[in-house]
Amino acid sequence: MCAPQYSPDGKVKLTFCRDPDGTLIELVQEL
Repeated sequence: MCAPQYSPDGKVKLTFCRDPDGTLIELVQEL
């Protein structure tokens, strides 16, 4: 899992992780 990053406009926070099968997943949280 990567450390969360904020979008340039500050409206979302996102990070990436992998599921048990190795599939890359992007997690996005609207702020």
